[in-house]
Amino acid sequence: MTNVAKGIYRFTDLKTGEVFEGTREEYAKHSKIKIRALNSRIQSGGVVREKIGEIKIKQKKRIQRYTNFETGQVFEGSRKEACEFFGIKDWKLARMLKDASIVSSRVIDDSVCEDIFEMPAPKSKEEKIRRELYRKECLLKALYVS
Repeated sequence: MTNVAKGIYRFTDLKTGEVFEGTREEYAKHSKIKIRALNSRIQSGGVVREKIGEIKIKQKKRIQRYTNFETGQVFEGSRKEACEFFGIKDWKLARMLKDASIVSSRVIDDSVCEDIFEMPAPKSKEEKIRRELYRKECLLKALYVS
């Protein structure tokens, strides 16, 4: 799991003399412009940015279900944990995934599964017939007009 760093900058708008400290996203929101426009202003020299620090953002673990067809083992967890479970290195896991001797699939949250099973009831036969007749009526009107 890698840590992503987000920079904290001191932005100085040379036109207005305004000084703002924060991330690029925060400054763009503060100035009511898009990040692309901010990048363009920095490139053209309209805004000067000076890095004063950074925030480390820890990413969520990506839980996968790994199935080894050679041994019949099934494991749920991160990629690093799967390597430890199967007793192989990361490059070997990548090769086995490419060769399809190990297959990975995303683990779906239980709350999502409950929502999937609560599908709306199918439409009644009368409703289906009514819709079909309406489509035919619209088609005939379109043919009659042209």
